[in-house]
Amino acid sequence: MIKKIILPITVILLATILIFSGCTTSSSSCDSAASQLTDGSQISDSISANLFSKLYSVYVPSGTSSLTVVLDNLQADFDLYIGYGSIESLQGEDYDWRSNNYGTSSESITVSNPQEGCYYIQITDYSNVGGSFSLVANVYE
Repeated sequence: MIKKIILPITVILLATILIFSGCTTSSSSCDSAASQLTDGSQISDSISANLFSKLYSVYVPSGTSSLTVVLDNLQADFDLYIGYGSIESLQGEDYDWRSNNYGTSSESITVSNPQEGCYYIQITDYSNVGGSFSLVANVYE
């Protein structure tokens, strides 16, 4: 079982290192390796079995009071992780915020008084079976 977890994490780490282009806090563009979310727009997506995770990003402007990310309508045991500033903030066991409820319960993270910049969102398929989900990021000023 450990081999099944380590291999996908290793592949993600190597891919992240190879495609990293960064994000600066003075720019509203985030790393193109992560799918950009639009404030308040819910998306429906899926993770294929054995893919392990998907990456998204949302830009938070200066003066924002909170960022809330909600992951729901889960068909599998998905977990939610958020990192600030770069995709590298989500490598391995490194992340800034997480929600990892058991089973298909909704996941939610609120960041109070977030810094201006790019926030990277990783959806991880804990059970590695794949399935669909809904995701929304709300930026409150």
